Amino acid sequence: MNSLLYFAIIGIQFTNSLARQNIPLKCVFRNHNFLNIFETDAVTTSSNEGPTTNSLQFGVVKFDSYKINKEGWILDLKNIEFKGMDEAILDGFSLNFVENILLITFHTDLIVTYDYKTSGYLLLKPIFGEGLLTASLGNTQISMSIPFDFEEINGKKSMKLKEFHIGYDIRNKTGLHFSNLYNGDKKLSDLMHSLINENWTYVLSHFGNDFMDKFAEPIFNVFKNYMLANTLRDFSTC
Repeated sequence: MNSLLYFAIIGIQFTNSLARQNIPLKCVFRNHNFLNIFETDAVTTSSNEGPTTNSLQFGVVKFDSYKINKEGWILDLKNIEFKGMDEAILDGFSLNFVENILLITFHTDLIVTYDYKTSGYLLLKPIFGEGLLTASLGNTQISMSIPFDFEEINGKKSMKLKEFHIGYDIRNKTGLHFSNLYNGDKKLSDLMHSLINENWTYVLSHFGNDFMDKFAEPIFNVFKNYMLANTLRDFSTC
């Protein structure tokens, strides 16, 4: 049994806007097994309260295409895949019921692959080619700040996540590998790879922010669907 997310630091703090006190987790969600949800063999079940799920399923995060056209560098991407979310470690999960904000922080090693076609200039050097790119984003720290409202269905309240804001920090040195550059000229290709990988922090921070936003969209949708499936209790009756 492999966990999708493990609690390295469990910081679940619930703030009541009236009492300004910590509320036990069991007083918030009707599903008291909330802390046991992160299991790959968990299934969606039905109860008198409607369908519930006890698993956050991520798998391979995919999207079809993306394009960078910035400062002379053109990079067309297709068949994009992020692997590593099934091994993500949850560092923090907090709910603020005063400002209605959910904060999730986690880290993982991500492997990104996609088909590419590139041209133009990168790091003041000409670049062209097409093939398969592989990027190893080791120890990627991700935080998501998510405002929410409450939604009531059949007399039961759930949290409706509205949008997200993502921050990320890649702690380990990143390796980028283009399978084909300069029509297979190994010398030119090695020089460009060396230049990119020596300046990987600049390349990722300068060209990768919107790309990471795109990566976070399906993750946000998983959390959104999960929170809607778990109804809230009446704090006063707990």
